[in-house]
Amino acid sequence: MSFIFSPNDMVDSFILMNLTLKGPLHGYAIASIFEEKFDWKPSLTTIYNILKKMELAGIVTATEKIESGRVQKLYSITDKGKEFFEEHKQKMKKRMRETFSQFFTLFQDVEKLERPEELQISADKVKNTLNLLRKNSMLVMVLMRKSPEEVQKVLKTTLSSLMDLAKKENVQIPFEDNEFS
Repeated sequence: MSFIFSPNDMVDSFILMNLTLKGPLHGYAIASIFEEKFDWKPSLTTIYNILKKMELAGIVTATEKIESGRVQKLYSITDKGKEFFEEHKQKMKKRMRETFSQFFTLFQDVEKLERPEELQISADKVKNTLNLLRKNSMLVMVLMRKSPEEVQKVLKTTLSSLMDLAKKENVQIPFEDNEFS
């Protein structure tokens, strides 16, 4: 099964993006950035395991620095890491544009509504749907590291159910039926 984007790639890309934008960072700072952006803080073990994997792959380098009397590892992105990030960034942007195009159709439908009550109900539905997607995405990112096969199975079933509903409601599917098989 092909994901909208791989949760592992997304976490890796987020880390690399922040190393690119902010310069060298330690694991705690990266976890704090996750919390600030997504209202979710991954465990430091998760962050450091990812950084270790990246270091072994030559995507980041680590240097030790003494700060407040403690030794801390600061991670920096390498040229190879910048190439890796650029490849995944482009893929993710493309897939996200394709996937979220259906939400723009919801907003277009909202404009067609005449009564303010209907407008608010529709806006609330869109907000709730986007919030559910955000929560699902965060949970998928965490679970992919522990049970990737089970997560893929759940996502495939969910996609299949949504496609069945789209067909039942005569909604145009914004991708080929077999694209995510």
